[in-house]
Amino acid sequence: MVTDSLAVKTANKMRLASALYRALKSIRSFAGATDVALVRRNGPHWELDLREGIDLAIFAFGSFERETVRALKKLVTPGSTVLDIGANNGANTLNLGRLGRGMLKIDVQFSEHLVLEGATKFLQQIDFIFVEVSLKRFLPNIWVYGEMIEFLRTKGFEYFDHAGAWRDPTTGELLQQDVVFARSNR
Repeated sequence: MVTDSLAVKTANKMRLASALYRALKSIRSFAGATDVALVRRNGPHWELDLREGIDLAIFAFGSFERETVRALKKLVTPGSTVLDIGANNGANTLNLGRLGRGMLKIDVQFSEHLVLEGATKFLQQIDFIFVEVSLKRFLPNIWVYGEMIEFLRTKGFEYFDHAGAWRDPTTGELLQQDVVFARSNR
């Protein structure tokens, strides 16, 4: 996740991750270990493939998308239900599940509107929605920021906060944000 003030180009992140992987691979190979690691990080037990970026981040730093983790922990209350759509390896779901906290988190690459349209009844049961929103129409049928805000307003949610942003590495143009919506009457 890239913040406005600490923008790190994707190419640089890839170089750093590659260097970290090579160093860990050398150390692990010397010790007779493979690229798959069974570890415990911040509570959950993980089977991590260190060749994968998210798994490598969890192995080395204890979590993936720290800003997202912090935002989620602040937003939801104990005893609620968690639904994490587009969860990859479940990094956020596992952490929230341990806390007994709940909300809807969606990150499905330009299909967030389809998930929301299909979850209309479920939306009545949650208080927060954490969703990746595009500020630019990358594909003809995706919803952009204003459309997402308007749809969620009609379902009883309002803008609450943002938890990260993605910019064009060349121009710096803001392209997407992780946005948190809260139930209006919570």
